[in-house]
Amino acid sequence: MHRKRPALLLASLLLLGSCGPSTAAENESRIAHYVSGEPARLVLSGVEVTVEPEVELGVVSVSGSSASRFQASIGSVPSVAPRDAFSAWISGRELSVRGGVLAIGERQFGAVDADDEVRIGPDGVTVNEESRGELPR
Repeated sequence: MHRKRPALLLASLLLLGSCGPSTAAENESRIAHYVSGEPARLVLSGVEVTVEPEVELGVVSVSGSSASRFQASIGSVPSVAPRDAFSAWISGRELSVRGGVLAIGERQFGAVDADDEVRIGPDGVTVNEESRGELPR
């Protein structure tokens, strides 16, 4: 009986391992690239969002017990670890992906998923080169 337990445990771990990464990727949020003057790439709930440098992007980063706020347009290169907790803001409104829906503040731009190419520029929001609307003012 004791010999069956390790096999059962191993099978359970393998099953859990095959389920875990997709769930983690769907919930993943991180800063993929953030250098002043260049397009910023943020991953929000598993969806990569590119923000053009002409757009006013603010990020609040929390690392341990400290928080720092900076904007891409300031001209300095912020020091942010990719795994720091953060929130992003476009023109003072929170940028988010919740329940698979892209939003800036209260304005929703429709469903998005990890395979979509999401861009935010001065002309508005595009998903897979399809316009989803202008930025909130």
